[in-house]
Amino acid sequence: MRRRRRGAFFWLLVLALIVYAFVYSNTKVILREYDVASPSLPSAFSGTRIAVIADTHGKFDHRIIDSVCDADPDLILLVGDIIDDAAQLQDAVDFAGRLADRAPTYFVSGNHEWATDAAREFMGKLSLLGVHVMDARAEYFEKDGGRIVIAGLPDPTAHGDNPSPAAVLENTKDDFVILLSHRPYAPDLFADYGTDLIVSGHVHGGLIRLPGIGGLVGPGREFLPKFDGGVYSGANRSSLVVSRGLAGVKFYKSAFHWPRLFNPREVVVITLTKG
Repeated sequence: MRRRRRGAFFWLLVLALIVYAFVYSNTKVILREYDVASPSLPSAFSGTRIAVIADTHGKFDHRIIDSVCDADPDLILLVGDIIDDAAQLQDAVDFAGRLADRAPTYFVSGNHEWATDAAREFMGKLSLLGVHVMDARAEYFEKDGGRIVIAGLPDPTAHGDNPSPAAVLENTKDDFVILLSHRPYAPDLFADYGTDLIVSGHVHGGLIRLPGIGGLVGPGREFLPKFDGGVYSGANRSSLVVSRGLAGVKFYKSAFHWPRLFNPREVVVITLTKG
């Protein structure tokens, strides 16, 4: 009888842990900080803090804004899947406006923006707010006499002609380049074009994370996605930073967001250093 009670208590404890982890993962927003060092970073940008917001999927609660305020960033990057329904458009614009009031804000599209009929309208409204829409564009960001390049690749599902990375990154090899891409690519894939840092989302941390294993499933239902969150280094000192995002995964043909487990929502903060 005593063994039976101990067994029942153990399984109740396991169930309570899972319930707690489920609630925590789907409500809490944490700040996850990474340092990225590069010898090609201009000295004026050493110590620059960059907040990364990915995969909100229409969830714009105050915890995200509070986390960004706590991070006190110099730049804010929105790396796609901010909306997945046209009905979220105005809330998304209001959310982006609040971020743009905090720091210069840059946006690149994700697959879910293009799955709606509102992608171009959304990007137009962002531009009116002063948000830099970086789909297939590159521009300079200057600070204290130094400059870096911020560029963006539109999601492959974008409607219309998608220029090649070479066309987007033309004449940027002599600069430190941050490339925004909703989908993560190998960190040194675009190194020949001068890219030093790729910032991405899309994978949602693998949805369910297990110690020693990592994320279990990607948004395309792939098992054990390769770039599921964190910092990845390339052979030539280029880097990839992948945000685990701020929502569950909404698979196509489903109105349901599959929840996260052992995988809290996060605002990523990147601190750039020279070295």
